[in-house]
Amino acid sequence: MSSQNCTVDADCPGVFFCYNDVDWLDVESACLCDNWHGWTGDDCLSLGIGAKFHLALVIIMLILGFVALGWGSYTLFRVKQQGKIKMNSTVATLILGLVSTVLYISWRITKLLVVLTPERGADTMTTENEVKNRKNHPWSVYIERAFIALATIAVVGTTLNIAVVWIDTSNRMKNLKANSTIKVMTTFRKGIVVLQFMFLLLCAIVYPIGSSYLFFFGFVYIIIIGFAFGYGRRKIVALFKSMQESDVGSSLSSSSLMYGRLIRQLNIATICFYAAGVVILVSGAVYAILSIQDWRKVCESDKICLPMVANEFIALGYIFAILTVFWFLHKVAVSNSTYSSKREASSKASFESFTAAPVMNVETEL
Repeated sequence: MSSQNCTVDADCPGVFFCYNDVDWLDVESACLCDNWHGWTGDDCLSLGIGAKFHLALVIIMLILGFVALGWGSYTLFRVKQQGKIKMNSTVATLILGLVSTVLYISWRITKLLVVLTPERGADTMTTENEVKNRKNHPWSVYIERAFIALATIAVVGTTLNIAVVWIDTSNRMKNLKANSTIKVMTTFRKGIVVLQFMFLLLCAIVYPIGSSYLFFFGFVYIIIIGFAFGYGRRKIVALFKSMQESDVGSSLSSSSLMYGRLIRQLNIATICFYAAGVVILVSGAVYAILSIQDWRKVCESDKICLPMVANEFIALGYIFAILTVFWFLHKVAVSNSTYSSKREASSKASFESFTAAPVMNVETEL
């Protein structure tokens, strides 16, 4: 610790930061290490418990990110195997999901590199919370924040597009264009597309002002997504159930079983999206509230502070949402097609076995 009194970071030597008017300090001000990234030591170039916390979570999220990238790529490959790729809502969401994953992985890799290079922690002077002359890592300011913004835009867009996949899947199940429910769903689909364009427009306006504000717009859209999913799931499940009940033949027919599978998949996807949304919203709210009052006031030396945890859990919610997207798309585009083919082959085999069976000659027996 440096005992030097300070007012701003520029008053502190090297990579030391200025902490003043904070309750956890016994003195009015002092030059200390960057507690946000968890750097410690006499020269602030060692990795403390905070840095190790960041590294552990970032590595876990990178593993999940590469799993998501592989899963999405495999699903797109399987879709291509089924025939020529058509740019429908499923393929478009797959591609957007892969873009989201690449941006997410880039964000996490940048964070990893920032934490591992404390010697660059004072290379850039920025303004935070209306406080000028604050030291910061240049990769964090110019690269990480850009990837956060782009990943937020892509993840929100991908998640919103899942609702479009739901509607298009229901439309393909049966020709019900004249059905009033389908008309409502078509209107709902157009509303989702409008929301996506509005979000992109808002991001284009807000990002030049401040990339951190994108979090707040992202949170608003997560709430909108929650309502959209609730409404869309209720309407589509009701449609599938009515199609199930009106299906001609046995309740165990291929189409009836397919409706049941889709209903279960919609329910699971909705629960997972809601869980990811809750994690992002709660973590984002905690992070926003504590960041407004300045993280330096709550992040003590050599400790894991609440804003630090909340910030990492926002990223955790992102990857959970991406994994849910790929799970649902894999089910719709690959698993359900394989299931339908097997059911049809099984039904055909059973029919051929029945027709090929020897018929008893009643006259001969008598």
